[in-house]
Amino acid sequence: LEKSPGEVWYPDEDVWQCIVDVTFAEFNAQSGTAEVEGVKKGSVMEAREALQYAIARGRGPDVITPFGPAHLPELVEGGHLLALDTYAQQYGWEKEMVPWALEHGRVDGLLYSLPVELKTFVLWYNKALFEEHGWEPPTSMDELIALAEEIDGAGIIPFAGGTSECPACLEWYFGEFVSHIAGPEKVYQALNGEIPWTDPAFVRSIETWKEMMQKGYWMGGVDRFFDASFDEFSSAFAAGEAAMNLEGTWFLGRIPEYFGEGHENDWDWVPFPSATGEAIFSLDIGGTRSLDRDSRDPQAAAEWLTYEFSPEVQARILMDCGVAPAPVRIEASMLEELDPRIARLYGEFAKAQAENNYGYTVWNFWTLNSGTYIWEKMQRVLTDRLTVEDFLEGLDKVYAKDLADGLRPPLPER
Repeated sequence: LEKSPGEVWYPDEDVWQCIVDVTFAEFNAQSGTAEVEGVKKGSVMEAREALQYAIARGRGPDVITPFGPAHLPELVEGGHLLALDTYAQQYGWEKEMVPWALEHGRVDGLLYSLPVELKTFVLWYNKALFEEHGWEPPTSMDELIALAEEIDGAGIIPFAGGTSECPACLEWYFGEFVSHIAGPEKVYQALNGEIPWTDPAFVRSIETWKEMMQKGYWMGGVDRFFDASFDEFSSAFAAGEAAMNLEGTWFLGRIPEYFGEGHENDWDWVPFPSATGEAIFSLDIGGTRSLDRDSRDPQAAAEWLTYEFSPEVQARILMDCGVAPAPVRIEASMLEELDPRIARLYGEFAKAQAENNYGYTVWNFWTLNSGTYIWEKMQRVLTDRLTVEDFLEGLDKVYAKDLADGLRPPLPER
């Protein structure tokens, strides 16, 4: 019996090669009807450009990863994707995936994508430095601000960070501060168009971050923050020159370079503190899987998705490759080999999702245009060339137009 092939494109990176090594051969061996073939497409940017070019010409791979949820509406509108509802029912995807995850992949009521990686933001801290100075990890925004002042007074940078290699990473901080100060419910209402982005709670959120930035709490000053590379601020954090780092769980992939064997300091994490003191974890869907409308064999491609998104495979990808799992129901027994700190992180993250204590990341839940506006204009806000009020007024106009045009990514109901 000849197997039906399914093509998956991926960047030429070690982490992607690890995923391929962990999954492709085993799937091909255990399936009697389907076979998946991986095709390297250069760097991340080259892979993205190749996929954009191919999709536009109807020559994309069977399984495509369309750069995140914000791109989903335009791909569906362009007729490039195949609805997945039939396969979801056939293979029982709802039994393995948490409910909001499937809802997030719907456009006009039909399912078009599955979330690949479920990531979040936490407050990483230099454990050795904290123990040396007797500092306790903060649990509320007020405690965080007070601790940053104390750390600064000790001649240590409170927060590592930098955007020289990633100007768009200013989105990180916008999303975290509005989710943790204004709160997830307010953000949800604004994303739905029920309240404006000029709401006083959002003004307070951005003013708080701006004040902390202008006090030099990030890398010692706004200019240094803009100039710092990933390596520079990661090195400062690991060396104890900076005490904390607000970053997503992808930082786990860099930790072996800066902590552990051969390094003096150690690390740990706590939820990024909120105004209420509740543990809020923002949802970051690092990418999505969809089926090309012109797939050679969508049934075989759907079989591959069922395998890839099984809890057993997702747990193995996390343990072997350090890649965040998709939002599937992974049993604790599947993660026994995992660093206890990481296992605790994903356990608490899962609990927060179940209790609706989750916030929102810009590139997943805002529109593309409003996301670009945020990171471009935030530079002006932080350098006093644009007031917070004017910034939010401009954001409200951009977002309202996109919302009226149907460009907002899917938004799970709370």
